[in-house]
Amino acid sequence: MADRRAELERLAREAGGDWLAVAQLARALVLASRADLVLDVGVGPGIVTLWLADAVDETGGHLVVLERDPAAIERLAAHVDSLGLAERVQVLLGDAHRTIRTIAGTIAFVRLAADRAGYTDYLRQLLDRLRPGAVIMAEG
Repeated sequence: MADRRAELERLAREAGGDWLAVAQLARALVLASRADLVLDVGVGPGIVTLWLADAVDETGGHLVVLERDPAAIERLAAHVDSLGLAERVQVLLGDAHRTIRTIAGTIAFVRLAADRAGYTDYLRQLLDRLRPGAVIMAEG
């Protein structure tokens, strides 16, 4: 666990910018809400996604990732495997406006980080699948 956290911090620092702070916030929100089903819309460099995967490993939950870029998914998969988190992560390739409809279960935490103009559509599709008290984190 400590080795994984050190690797997550290293990857975030390597990515630069505010990725470490955003990732730590996302992880803290998942842990505080005891989220068991987490949805991540848009991978980007994958830093926040990895921290979400680490958080659901601690909560015993599951992370569903929606991403349309095969290269981003390939990079993410390599890190997820090396960090021992593969059993906690499901990746759906394609347009999130369509793949979001296939998610089963009650969602406890949502991170929106893709197609900012589409945030309203994502939320409209999720409203009846959010658990009471669900946390929504939208990146601008």
